[in-house]
Amino acid sequence: MVDSLADCRNQWQRNNVDSIQEAGADSPIDCESETYSNRVHYCLVTSLVGRPLHEYQSVKELLKALRDAIRGYRSLLEDGKILYQDISENNIIITELLTKEAPKGRLIDLDLIEELDRDMGKNRFENIIVEFALKFKNLKPLARELRSTLFPIRDGDIFTSTFHDHDIMYDGMINAFNVAISHLGQE
Repeated sequence: MVDSLADCRNQWQRNNVDSIQEAGADSPIDCESETYSNRVHYCLVTSLVGRPLHEYQSVKELLKALRDAIRGYRSLLEDGKILYQDISENNIIITELLTKEAPKGRLIDLDLIEELDRDMGKNRFENIIVEFALKFKNLKPLARELRSTLFPIRDGDIFTSTFHDHDIMYDGMINAFNVAISHLGQE
């Protein structure tokens, strides 16, 4: 039984030593044969921690799992400033309760999350502006206006909720582009 990635690589090397030697390589990294190319493949093996959402055993269990998943979304956004961008029935599992307070539903597959403070935070946004290429330096006011339209500062914190009036967001972005276009004049 292989218990680490290093053991996997070492076992592969032991099993394929003849192919490596036939290719005249001193190490698997030097080997350019069809048998081995300089790639690293990883396999993560875990034990099951829950059941797919569609395998609910009662309506009550399904509702508890969905409620707890919503709590998870909320916690990611409010506590972690993380936007979970892959909401689907395939990314919620039903867990067996270890304690009465433990969540019945859990979020999985967090590879598409977005850290909200990383790009749009009130103190970090200027670091992005500094990186603009010279030919785009005149667009810094546009970027600032788009940021303040999409992620305004309210009560001293960045606003990441949904606008109830979509015109606020779309009209603000369109107006910001119109101002930037008029400032560019004739190029």
